[in-house]
Amino acid sequence: MRLELVPDSTIGDECVDAISASLGANWLDTTCATDSPDAYDAAECPGTALGAMVQDVWYVYTPDQDGLLNVRTCDRIDFDSDIVVYKGSCTDLEQIACNGDGVDPATGAACFGFSSAVEDVPIVAGDPIYIRVGGWQDGQAGKGLLDLEYRQAAAPPAVEQLTCSSDCADTATITWVNGGTYDSITVLVNGTVVDTVGGADTSYTATGITGTRTICLEPVAGGLVGPQVCCEVFGLTPPPENVNCDPIAGSTKVAVAWTNPPVGAAGYDGIEVFVNGVFD
Repeated sequence: MRLELVPDSTIGDECVDAISASLGANWLDTTCATDSPDAYDAAECPGTALGAMVQDVWYVYTPDQDGLLNVRTCDRIDFDSDIVVYKGSCTDLEQIACNGDGVDPATGAACFGFSSAVEDVPIVAGDPIYIRVGGWQDGQAGKGLLDLEYRQAAAPPAVEQLTCSSDCADTATITWVNGGTYDSITVLVNGTVVDTVGGADTSYTATGITGTRTICLEPVAGGLVGPQVCCEVFGLTPPPENVNCDPIAGSTKVAVAWTNPPVGAAGYDGIEVFVNGVFD
């Protein structure tokens, strides 16, 4: 028996069927979507190459507190996207933001593949926000993730132009440009706070970096926390763990077993074996 999973083309295809979105990463698939007739105005985001909004998919997000919302497909999808954001209802939509080709707020670089980023959309607790994601022109459809990020309206802006370099060593050098005035900046490695630096600092050296590590900076001002900006580094390659050698009875062979440590999504490229210092 053969089973094929076919996406339901009606889910999120029009505003009335909008997919409920949450903060963080939301799955996005426009491959089976059709074109919606709802109006939008590229004049609200000039210079970003907002296109034809083909094969668009709709999301609805209802905030539980006032603040600002960032909406991004930046570097997270496999097609050239457009984003339009509305408030109101499906029968009375009011466009409040849009973007065609976005800029990665972490690096200041253009989003890969002409993906999109809408920053600092004002939101009010309990008032739904409708998010429309489509392709720039015919043939532009695909899959990936739609990221929603909340920040307090008075919170400090994120750091900018973040760069991380480790050169396969056990230290990583992080540099950035401050996007505002901060009291301090919190440094996190793989989600764990490891240090706090001064609000005027623009560089940091992280130690003990082995394998793949995600380093994030979180600005703080007036007791409010700004959005995290992160980068990934690959430090010193850690050795295999729990190496065990057992002679095989009746032979000159040895059975060797070990555990591979976490060194990134791809793991080791290979493992070389030496016997008495000689490559085997």
